[in-house]
Amino acid sequence: MKAKKAKEQLLAIALLSSVFVFFIYLKTNPEINVSSNNQNQVNKIINDKVQEINHEMTNAIDEEIVTEEIMAEENNQITKTEESIILFTERELKRAKAYIDKDWRPDETINMAAWDYVSKNPSINNSKDDNTSYSESNQFANTNIK
Repeated sequence: MKAKKAKEQLLAIALLSSVFVFFIYLKTNPEINVSSNNQNQVNKIINDKVQEINHEMTNAIDEEIVTEEIMAEENNQITKTEESIILFTERELKRAKAYIDKDWRPDETINMAAWDYVSKNPSINNSKDDNTSYSESNQFANTNIK
């Protein structure tokens, strides 16, 4: 019995020492430690790609801003050269004013030219001495050069 117990203890010590030697081997072997190098390489590649994407995005944003500025300049040139003449009756003007006073949204029956004029000039029809001139046909001509 003592021999059996001594054998089991010797076997346990041998097993533990072999596991200990295996861990030491894994720690000291440089070929096994490649995973940390791979992680560093992966991090470097990711950082390079992130910088590349950021660079591309800033270039795209800059190009978009430039094209928007060019389009805005072209639109300003077009609106400066064109003269807009908008006609609407006094009745349509009063109706648009009533819609705005009641906080209603415009529908398809409202003359949008009258709606825009009243929404830009909220003091219309509040006083009788305004600069609006009506012709005999009750039509108003608004000529704006934008």
